[in-house]
Amino acid sequence: MKRFIKRRPSPAFVLAAMALFLSLGGVSYGLATGSIDGREIKNSTVRGPDIRNATISSRDLGSSALPVRKFGPVTLALGGQVTLATYESFTSVGQCQAVGVNTRFRALITGTEAGSAFGSTENTSGSLNAATPEAQRVMRQQGSGPGNTTHTNSAADGFSATAPSGRSFSGNVHAVVNGQSRNCRAYGDYTRIK
Repeated sequence: MKRFIKRRPSPAFVLAAMALFLSLGGVSYGLATGSIDGREIKNSTVRGPDIRNATISSRDLGSSALPVRKFGPVTLALGGQVTLATYESFTSVGQCQAVGVNTRFRALITGTEAGSAFGSTENTSGSLNAATPEAQRVMRQQGSGPGNTTHTNSAADGFSATAPSGRSFSGNVHAVVNGQSRNCRAYGDYTRIK
């Protein structure tokens, strides 16, 4: 009976068998441990509902995870005032004012937490609390003469405020000032950081 002659397996067979067992073992190890890392996830496939609540925060994701919120556009009549955005102790307000024959838009910030600070291209006074004078709380202002319309939409429209509690509020306030019809439109965006 020569049918049952013992032969050694060829090197190719040995390598193929090892590759098969290693590949199956690697998959079962990943399934058994439940550990999956970024190399195993296709980009843009994980969504909010796929993540268990309270297991990830904006600090885990970095600055790209901070939600940008938008406000406006809101139209203000001459002499009007409107709240643009609010976060914790900070409030951003827009005003449309007559300055002689000219029309002016002003964005102001208020802060109620003692020791808060803010800055903008327009104003770098720093200190911000309930007693801070209005002139030191101007974030942005834009004027327009009779018959003219001006528009702000640049990096100069930015502001940032922070409180001792760690809350921060930053963004941009843009404005369109119509000197002919004597009104103002405001719009922008902001980010809240806890």
